[in-house]
Amino acid sequence: MANHALQGYCLWLIPASTADLSAVIDRLRALAPPSPSFAPHITLLHPIPISLGVSEVATRVARAISVAKILPLSLELQQATTGERYYQSVLAPVRPTDGLLALRQAVEDEFGVRLPSYFPHLSLQYGDLAPERRHELAAAANELTWTKDVEIKDVAIVDARGVAPDWKIIARVPI
Repeated sequence: MANHALQGYCLWLIPASTADLSAVIDRLRALAPPSPSFAPHITLLHPIPISLGVSEVATRVARAISVAKILPLSLELQQATTGERYYQSVLAPVRPTDGLLALRQAVEDEFGVRLPSYFPHLSLQYGDLAPERRHELAAAANELTWTKDVEIKDVAIVDARGVAPDWKIIARVPI
């Protein structure tokens, strides 16, 4: 079995309303165990070194939000599809907006990180699944009713050391 442990902090965009998205995640978990449980989120940036400390990360995130001038941040989820990675097994791509890309650029600047690309998405299922099974699960997700327009109210700072069940939201910075 592959090691899917992460290191460092993650920055997550948390939809203001998550009940229906959580229901989709839970339904896909039931269809393809042993997928872990996780909160609906859109990863903004990972990894950020733990050595920075939570208060320093929160200060930098607040500065990035101020620089990006993105109030409010409304995002559109697209139909569920498949990915090729464990943490992107089944996902809903996010239509990139100027505000989202400005925020991503601002957090990269604040943390001195330059990643090669950014694929904004909301994962619906984690797992090492065959491509055919991923397609079946994406189709199942698309048969369910769930929010496609999401409002983002804050950026969560997540201690993402370990695997998904170990991750913890440790702070939130309002947008």
